[in-house]
Amino acid sequence: MIVSYGDLHLSSDRPWSLQVSNDVINFIINNPLNNKDNTLILLGDITDKSVVDGSVTDLLIKLFENLKYKETYICMGNHEGRVKNNVVSTTYDFIENEEYSQKLQCKIKIVRELWKTEIEGLTTLFLPHVYAQDGKSNKDYAHLTLDTIINTEFDLLVSHLTDSRLSFPSPDKVDISYIKSKFKLMGHIHSGEYADLGYVGSMVPNSVSENDFPRYEVIIENKDILKKNPLPKFLEYCEVAFPEPLMRTKGKTVVWTFTNCLSENQAKDHYKKDLFIRKCLYSSAIDKEGFKEVLEKSSSIEGSKHYRDWE
Repeated sequence: MIVSYGDLHLSSDRPWSLQVSNDVINFIINNPLNNKDNTLILLGDITDKSVVDGSVTDLLIKLFENLKYKETYICMGNHEGRVKNNVVSTTYDFIENEEYSQKLQCKIKIVRELWKTEIEGLTTLFLPHVYAQDGKSNKDYAHLTLDTIINTEFDLLVSHLTDSRLSFPSPDKVDISYIKSKFKLMGHIHSGEYADLGYVGSMVPNSVSENDFPRYEVIIENKDILKKNPLPKFLEYCEVAFPEPLMRTKGKTVVWTFTNCLSENQAKDHYKKDLFIRKCLYSSAIDKEGFKEVLEKSSSIEGSKHYRDWE
């Protein structure tokens, strides 16, 4: 059985990033499917940036050292790599260190270039992201003339690309329509709404606009059966007009935007919670009497100060 997840984007950049990234990793390693009977395919963008701090490296170590799959394949994405002296390095190259790899419960392979192989009895073609070097780029995939590619009907295509058949404009689209495969597992595009082209969606939204994108864990049981399981909401962005009550959410971690709110401290003082707050937006076009009543009930000196500032 093959288990696959889209872009992880592990990060420490925002106040909530480490918590969300840790939840994503816990989901993967605590999943009952994480065992020697199955194979894992990660679809790239394991980290959000090509240079990470120690806290993200610790998350990577936690992930890799707790994988119990028969094998794991990483289809290299466009976020975790950088080119130096014409060599591509990733944020997780350390797993290729021979001494370190012997500590792992699972054999892990980073797929850095076009590769034809067999996984769980399925003929598989990998098309990872190509970093610009020596005149190479993703566009090279549009001109493949290898008989072993164009004359083969694969069971599985795994890639980290923007398919040219997607309806929205993008500068990095690649025509891979000539590649024939029964199943597709595609990273890079963050929404699973393009499942007909193989996109499974990223594991978390990277912005507010991605909040409601479908995201899936994909399981290929055999040559005939592919299942998509909706993922939990590891991160959810919500907006509230202060001082309205906080709505109920399904997000494991919730990040709030407050309108008609003067500051993060004011929101936290009112709701009596240590919230993750993305932004507070203040407008003078608000119900001053209603807002004044809220502030007057607040014990915060800052609240009274802010009311005097705009009264």
